[in-house]
Amino acid sequence: MARVVEGFSPRRILWEVFLGLEKGIMEKDNLWFCLSCHLCMEVCPMNVKVSHIIMLLKNIAVERGKAPNGLLDEVNSIFKTGRSMPLSPAIDKRRAAFSLPPLPSVDVEEVRILMRKLKLPFNEGGKK
Repeated sequence: MARVVEGFSPRRILWEVFLGLEKGIMEKDNLWFCLSCHLCMEVCPMNVKVSHIIMLLKNIAVERGKAPNGLLDEVNSIFKTGRSMPLSPAIDKRRAAFSLPPLPSVDVEEVRILMRKLKLPFNEGGKK
């Protein structure tokens, strides 16, 4: 991502962490550009677990309510339906065209129990 998204730099994120500037990191969108591909770890000459640190920072950001709205919308959708994407007749048609079986139903309550245990930032009341 560092080669594609201008301003995204795992090295810069770590430097800011080392300087104690993690609050500022969480105010920026840069943290969320990390795709957890682990390329930064593969090329790091010091074997720093860069993507692990970024994931921890993302978790802290979520706990502090600093997650991007799109992520929160996704989490709320999963809480509501048990799926990350809503089903539609178009999806059913595409699956049938490829001779794929229909998607199985989801035990939404089981998903909600897991989300509560994981303390994910969902909106239980269904309002934004």
